[in-house]
Amino acid sequence: MAKTPGAARTEVGITLDRVVGTACAVLQRDGIAKLSARAIAAELDVRMNTVMWHIRTKDRPLGLMAEAIPGEVDLEDLPGDWREQAAELLGRLRRRLGHRDGALLVAGMFPSSRTRWPFPNGW
Repeated sequence: MAKTPGAARTEVGITLDRVVGTACAVLQRDGIAKLSARAIAAELDVRMNTVMWHIRTKDRPLGLMAEAIPGEVDLEDLPGDWREQAAELLGRLRRRLGHRDGALLVAGMFPSSRTRWPFPNGW
């Protein structure tokens, strides 16, 4: 199959982090119903097979995005009392879940790896 002039694709520099970041941008713009490997590929200006090579399965980007949203919560400058810490962390998480369909995404996925939440006393 011959390439059409002007249809150069930019496959160089595609990483899993870039694919997941782009998936988050597509989610924010279009919502979870429109999120697909094809939409991610179009946004990155690459072939769908390139995206699939990085994500392996259709559900993997959902799991990685579900981990990324709470992973964006700032863990610095927490109050001293555990009750205040819990309230502050939950407030910060709620703000992160304000991404379009963020709560739906996080509620529907199980983490695929250990999260970075700082549980006190070795929980």
